Amino acid sequence: MFSVGGGIPGQLEPAVWGDTVVWRTNRNGNWKVYATGFRTGEETPVSSNPALQKEGAISGHYVVWTDARNHPSGVPPEYGNRDIYGLDLQTMQEFPICTAPHDQLYPDISGNIVVWQDERRRILPFKPPWPPPEIYGYDLTTGQEFLIATDPDWPLWTPAISGDIVVWSRGGKDIWGKDLPTGEVFPVHVGEGSQQDPDIDGRWVVWEDWRESGQGIWAHDLLTGAEFPIYVDEGSQQYPHQKWPKVSGNLVVWESELNGQTGSSARTSPSRRAACCWRVECCSCGGGGRHRLDPEKRSPGQPGVALAKPGPPSN
Repeated sequence: MFSVGGGIPGQLEPAVWGDTVVWRTNRNGNWKVYATGFRTGEETPVSSNPALQKEGAISGHYVVWTDARNHPSGVPPEYGNRDIYGLDLQTMQEFPICTAPHDQLYPDISGNIVVWQDERRRILPFKPPWPPPEIYGYDLTTGQEFLIATDPDWPLWTPAISGDIVVWSRGGKDIWGKDLPTGEVFPVHVGEGSQQDPDIDGRWVVWEDWRESGQGIWAHDLLTGAEFPIYVDEGSQQYPHQKWPKVSGNLVVWESELNGQTGSSARTSPSRRAACCWRVECCSCGGGGRHRLDPEKRSPGQPGVALAKPGPPSN
């Protein structure tokens, strides 16, 4: 295990592609997005503009992020004129992706397609009834922007994309998706409780989930239609303990809050629910080295980066 960013406090929202990681840091008193190559260790700010940057994402040689340079203050309040910008890591050319009115937030990218949450229809003051946020996309190859999804009754939040499939949260209540080539819109999860902040990679969709059984991370297999819990904090209906899940291949990671401490946790996506891993190999943030522990008996104050090893199927 190694540190990206020199171990300086205040580093958030990591995203990785190949041997490059992007993240947000406030090391100089203002939130900026950086990119680092694992092999070279070289750090590169994605923009020299002094305005706030956040929510970086990467695919191939493109980095995208939310940028506040067009807000009068450069550091907007809760609601401000934030936009989507991009950087080509090969040419180091920076470019605007969307500078529509009001906020454009939570960009994600897969190949040449960028998606984001768009609030260009907002009418101030921001209170119901209002034109709710939509999901927009942009093709870096053609330079064309396009509407992906809209709903007259519900806000559409925090999209994620993998290949031709885009997923998002419908009002924090359900998870929906769209096949871009066919235009088919389909439910990923519609049911009890609250579902938000989805991510997707290939066949797997993961999200933060609140239901009567507890708060945690759930997953859906687009190939089989199976849905299963990755981690559930049984009985927890308080502020999220497990949030912002990300999936890559068969590895799921998420932010975990244990007694007010924040770290990262991970498990593998099982091919079926019964194959959930039952032991985790943990690389402790406390510097105690690699050790094994039962994830169900993990004690508070042990946040870390956990690499799952699947256990035998349970009956």
